[in-house]
Amino acid sequence: MGKTAILDTGFWSQAVRAGVSEPLLADYTLIAPPEVEAELNRWIVPPPPENAARFAASVQTGRIRIQQPTVRRLKLFGAGERACLDLAFEMPGTVLLINEAPAYRYAQSHRLPVLHVPLYIVGATVVGRLTPTEAVEALHRIRNQTAPDFLTHARRVLEGFRR
Repeated sequence: MGKTAILDTGFWSQAVRAGVSEPLLADYTLIAPPEVEAELNRWIVPPPPENAARFAASVQTGRIRIQQPTVRRLKLFGAGERACLDLAFEMPGTVLLINEAPAYRYAQSHRLPVLHVPLYIVGATVVGRLTPTEAVEALHRIRNQTAPDFLTHARRVLEGFRR
């Protein structure tokens, strides 16, 4: 595990769908606010969806730590995004992992270090965790749940690796 990162529900769900949750857990020490845990747990009806089951297992084994923000600043966005952004403001320099475009752009506008799943996939490819072919396949799996401009940018970068 490397740097610490703050994990939002949408990022985790799309990382699982893309097949990159294991490299993510290897790359970062993940922190999630209780709101993210609640968002994932509300879907649990036997059997739980894969994203919820992997999250719960990762919390249980200590690979994801639950941490409450000390101050609630924001009124924007959903509960999970708000709590993640609040944590990011409390933990300067900590990477925020968020896949929803409005919250991502808000974080960028406030100069918070932030990644969406396609950028993570590109980074994982650059450092050799994924092959370019695996990266393109991962992007394809999240194409219906991720902002088109996020995907377009990632595909353009990856095309340079495939040549």
